[in-house]
Amino acid sequence: MLKKLKLTLILVVLSLGTSAQEYHAFPTDTASWNGVIAWSWIIFPNSNQNYTYLMQGDTIIEETSYKKVFFKYTDDQDYEYQFVGGLREDSLKNIYYYPVEYSGMSTFPAVNEEYMLYSFANLTVGSLVPAGWEQIEIIGIDSILVGDSYRKRYAINQPQMITDQQYWIEGIGSDKDLLAPFSAEFEWSLWNLCYSDTEIGTHHFQHIDQEFYIDSCMFYNPNSVLESSLNSLKIFPNPAQESATIESEFHFENGQLQIYNSQGELVVEDTYNGSSQHIEIGELPKGLYFVVIGDDKRRLEVRMLKE
Repeated sequence: MLKKLKLTLILVVLSLGTSAQEYHAFPTDTASWNGVIAWSWIIFPNSNQNYTYLMQGDTIIEETSYKKVFFKYTDDQDYEYQFVGGLREDSLKNIYYYPVEYSGMSTFPAVNEEYMLYSFANLTVGSLVPAGWEQIEIIGIDSILVGDSYRKRYAINQPQMITDQQYWIEGIGSDKDLLAPFSAEFEWSLWNLCYSDTEIGTHHFQHIDQEFYIDSCMFYNPNSVLESSLNSLKIFPNPAQESATIESEFHFENGQLQIYNSQGELVVEDTYNGSSQHIEIGELPKGLYFVVIGDDKRRLEVRMLKE
């Protein structure tokens, strides 16, 4: 009886261990990666440029199935999403990218060829991954909470990325840039601000070497104030359905109201005067939004969930 009990306990422990280490594959539905190019070593207070990678839809390239990847500079509302390549994952946990155009800060040896972008196949500390311009070394492994489950996170050594520690996260990729293995930093730095998909919603990256935590999918410049550093803008009810009220401790004159979706797209634009204003949001799809109030003196932001 005792032997059977011990065997049962061992099986339970092994089962729990397997569950805790469940692999999270790259998304197969719509997903987006919002990042910023800081034209200096740090984000604040220098000039920056926000951008988005959007994965949506399928395509066949040279008889191989890929997920379409689009790119857009999100600061320029007139800039349209551009199809830049295809992404796929094989059964061995290798992620490949097929560039058809150059995008962002990535530089591939050539377009219209497939390259290994990431590999999460049996990685251990000291593993060398043949991705990017040179082999990338795994220098640490831990776990991070994404949505409601933990995913493995790998600290890597990539010489051409020279600021901040870079991490790879299962099912997401680098916290620097989606195409980080083929990107580089010189007199600029790259930062992934958030990742969104239909399964987890939005995951915000925290870059611990910065003086602040990034809690938005876009970095506003100049005069930006993050929600985490100044709780001066509120919205209620939150979550909201048909309408909501925005309230600020500051009085605005000739202010501007902007609402962005989780892909960084501007979906509502209006004036904002005074310290409180009612907004109608019934026509907006369900999801996470960023409400921004600004004038020539300050810029405030708050997250809003539309149900």
